[in-house]
Amino acid sequence: MTKTVLITGAGSDIGIAAVIEYLKHNWVVIAICHKPNMVIDSLQKSNNRLYVHYYDFSKGDERLKYYNLLGDGSLNIDAVVLLAATRNSIPYHDVTESDLTQHLEINLFPSIFTIQIVGKKMRDNSFGRIVFGSSIGVKFGGGTDTFCYSLSKHAGEFIPAEARTWAAKNVFCNVVRIGITNTRVMDKQYLTERAKLVPVLRVAEPEEVAKTIFFLGSDNNTFITEQIIAVSGGE
Repeated sequence: MTKTVLITGAGSDIGIAAVIEYLKHNWVVIAICHKPNMVIDSLQKSNNRLYVHYYDFSKGDERLKYYNLLGDGSLNIDAVVLLAATRNSIPYHDVTESDLTQHLEINLFPSIFTIQIVGKKMRDNSFGRIVFGSSIGVKFGGGTDTFCYSLSKHAGEFIPAEARTWAAKNVFCNVVRIGITNTRVMDKQYLTERAKLVPVLRVAEPEEVAKTIFFLGSDNNTFITEQIIAVSGGE
């Protein structure tokens, strides 16, 4: 039977790689994007197993519409990959409550309530895979200007205690702590310098991250739950 995955942040480079990875393995993919994306739109035109929805998680009414989509009973979701995120560069000493709130609204709240809403149906179906995309930055307290981003990702690693009881129903929750990755939003000179700090002396490619996400977030994963898996080249 064909399974369905919902991926938030599907328009990011890692999100796109995850979409492609699931499609390659014949899953139906529900892609949640912040705004129209040329790559995702092109994939949708060429693949009848890809469905795209657009929600701006920075707006409360848009988050509510998203939660209503999850809860209206029309979607039978077998796996969830939570990658939606904003990452504003703000020096630590300039961080305000507004900055923190913005990052939590986008990077954390949708993930918490996605798990809450879809978890019950997964338990009823005796199958579910939940993967939260975190950041290696949480290990170091964030960078010089990414405190808000890293804090919100660290909070997302807080797997609900109730999830321990889900394992008996074949519902697994895991975190992928993503290391420095070659994406469009990263400055190439920065990536070159940053790679020198990675034990394998290079940065990750989005496809490498997506492969780990797919493994944990599919029926290939038969015994791993409540774990933080770093895809970070040894950092």
